Amino acid sequence: MDITAAVLAGGLSSRFPYDKTKLSIEGENIVLRIVRLLRGLFSEVIVVANQKDRVPDLGEDCIVDLYPQTGPLGAIYTALSFSKTPWIFVLAGDMPFMKMDYIEWLLEQIPQEADIVMPKDNMRYQPLCAFYKKTGMKVMEQNLHTGRHKILSILPEVSFQEIDVATFPEIHQNPYLFYNINTQEDWENYLRYKKESFFG
Repeated sequence: MDITAAVLAGGLSSRFPYDKTKLSIEGENIVLRIVRLLRGLFSEVIVVANQKDRVPDLGEDCIVDLYPQTGPLGAIYTALSFSKTPWIFVLAGDMPFMKMDYIEWLLEQIPQEADIVMPKDNMRYQPLCAFYKKTGMKVMEQNLHTGRHKILSILPEVSFQEIDVATFPEIHQNPYLFYNINTQEDWENYLRYKKESFFG
């Protein structure tokens, strides 16, 4: 299945002391690191941001959000609008522990008939590590135009498939798989967590 990867990097960083897209993971920009890893799995990788030059060195691969200040839903709609493929895989740009073997496993779980395929971990949906199809764009657009910006609120209106991540064979080895960085405390916790033995 031909799928475009879309990295969301358009948040306002309102809870972080500075623009968190400038953070570095082992000497590499946090967003560019994710882009590099995803290019090993996807033929097309785009980044959605609120400014064209927000992430350095991306050039035409950086797309400006068509619906700024509407949260991830607007960015996902934007990615679908620019994608050359029917499906996109969406990943937040601030998930430092995401594993490519997990994404490879997810790719094997996608049913052709769904509009959205979303993992569920410990009773929580993970909309920023999920698959979206162009067939769901009309519902997204309607919600954006009426001020309903929550991703989970559109699930009853589309063909939705849930994936239980507990069935992933290696999930127990990475309890921070979906960990993301929103605050300075999150960043400090990341620096501590990455020293734990299961991160090598």
